[in-house]
Amino acid sequence: MGLARIEKLYWEGEFDEALSLIEQLPPKDSLKGMMFKSGILNIRGLYQNALDLASDALQQSKETNEHTTRLMALFFYLWALLFLGRYEDFLESEKEILEIGHVDEDNKSEQLQK
Repeated sequence: MGLARIEKLYWEGEFDEALSLIEQLPPKDSLKGMMFKSGILNIRGLYQNALDLASDALQQSKETNEHTTRLMALFFYLWALLFLGRYEDFLESEKEILEIGHVDEDNKSEQLQK
């Protein structure tokens, strides 16, 4: 009943059940839970709340070394910016996308050299 169940409920539109499960997630899964919650808030039209949560998730994701998690957080952040009509902020985030891609390429290069 962890993240896989929440993701399934999210894509099936079972948002109330997904939200109740998100609140029960262990700390190790709370970051990804925040992202799904942000998506649900966006869908429900609570755009500023979604942005605030996505912004927190994005900041926390930067503390991890998981680039896919950081990209997922950035996706939910960008989605919220679009719904709020904050297009300039959205475009500014392009730098972050490129930065994540650059870091990922650096990691691939290091892996190949080993």
